[in-house]
Amino acid sequence: MGVYLYVLVIYAACKDIADEWRGCHRHYLYRLSDYIDYLSRIRTFLPTDCDITAFNIAGFTGLDISRASDVMGMAVQEVQAAQIPFFTKADFDVIIMNETEVARRIDDSIRTVFAAHGSSIIPSSGRFMHADIMAYFDVITVANKANMHILADGMSAFRKARRLGECEGKASALRSDMRISYLMPTQPVKKEKPLTNTRTKPIGEQFTIGIMPTMAQVIQPDVSFYFCAPEVIGVLFEKFPGCKIIFRPYPADLSNRHIVQFCANLLGTGRVEIDLSGSTSAEFFSKVDLLITDGSTGGVSFMLNRGVPPIYYVPAKSMNSSFTRMFADKMRTSAPVAHTPVELEECIRYVAGSHPGVLFKFYENYCRDELFFE
Repeated sequence: MGVYLYVLVIYAACKDIADEWRGCHRHYLYRLSDYIDYLSRIRTFLPTDCDITAFNIAGFTGLDISRASDVMGMAVQEVQAAQIPFFTKADFDVIIMNETEVARRIDDSIRTVFAAHGSSIIPSSGRFMHADIMAYFDVITVANKANMHILADGMSAFRKARRLGECEGKASALRSDMRISYLMPTQPVKKEKPLTNTRTKPIGEQFTIGIMPTMAQVIQPDVSFYFCAPEVIGVLFEKFPGCKIIFRPYPADLSNRHIVQFCANLLGTGRVEIDLSGSTSAEFFSKVDLLITDGSTGGVSFMLNRGVPPIYYVPAKSMNSSFTRMFADKMRTSAPVAHTPVELEECIRYVAGSHPGVLFKFYENYCRDELFFE
């Protein structure tokens, strides 16, 4: 659920900081990131007597301010990155964000909450499963049980390495990464209640395929969609010539000229639509019948939104990594996982041809085994 619930959970589970947080309803500051619909949802749960300021950092997201304001249902301010260090306790009591890179540049006097987007694990590219960049937060909300354990292990490993001098903190940091960080289980922010299955027929033979990679720099390089794109695109063009294909790049990746050129090349084939609309993920999901991803948390978000499992493409040549193997084995219990072009074709035909009740079982099992819905 939303931030107000997070606060209540903190009161119940962390008595030692409860009193400090109890008075922190004066100002809430939002950092708008690529998934602003998460923050829009959180806003609906904030206390009615607090002052809210929403802001977007120019150059970080590529968001149109008017679009961000529409999604948030309130005016959104745009600030320059250089302004971030000057936020102090006099400005805000609590900063809520779903962007990790900014946290270290916020004054140490301000309480910070990382509202993690997504409800699944990813094949992380980092040694500490991204715990090193989350270590600047006071509270980290987590909606996935496996991710809770992985992040806890990563945080312990990172802080042990810091104490032993094996790694250093960011020189520009304004706050400590050796603070006490509380991992808080929460329901998926945008899905308070499980879905019910209303579909009665298979997807069929003519359908729209969505491709949704995660941010290239946060995933194991040889798992990234851009590493195996020829395999995936080749299967779609050859085996599913009548299907519409929509490619949705991770917004932050559009600052990479190579990925921009990749998108241009896809568009030039005449077979692929590139989604640069700035729409929310839910709006994108409504346009596609099935989804292919590399390891994006958007895969599970699609399943929570549509009741249809995503298809994960994890190339066979990437399986040398123990964490990639763990990721693939874990997700295989929740969704089809393909390692080769032949397996990808089989997975697509399976999802497109299966009875909705069969597909919905993937969703039900995931909610029961991996999420904090209870």
